[in-house]
Amino acid sequence: MSLDTLLSTPRTVSEVLDTILIYLRPYQWYAFDAAVACTTVWALLRWLRTSHRQVHTTQLRGPPSESFLYGTNKRILDAENSGAIYEAWAVEYGPVYAIPSTFGKRTIVLNDPKAIAHFYSKDTWTYTQTPATRKVLANIVRG
Repeated sequence: MSLDTLLSTPRTVSEVLDTILIYLRPYQWYAFDAAVACTTVWALLRWLRTSHRQVHTTQLRGPPSESFLYGTNKRILDAENSGAIYEAWAVEYGPVYAIPSTFGKRTIVLNDPKAIAHFYSKDTWTYTQTPATRKVLANIVRG
């Protein structure tokens, strides 16, 4: 019996909905399976990309993560003098180190003026130097 025949005979609304669900139920599972498969493939590709990047880059030293959710951000935000925390880490880990950030990500911290200048000279899309910024930087450099 086809779906058109079942729907054309007079029935109650609940019987019609039950009949429609009988025909649609297999397709719902196929859509759910496809969604799960796509999500799994996406997660696997993200994991592979992250692990590939970690293997082919220099592993920087840095403080351990205090939390997967917050990293070290909560400690920095709760501190009265967050600059002192960064300075202590610079003494312990060197002028370039990585700190754990939110959701397992890592943030690179540069404390070396030459490294900062090199970074900004190579990454021109992120950094634009306005005339006001040049004056402020000149005052900082001159002391």
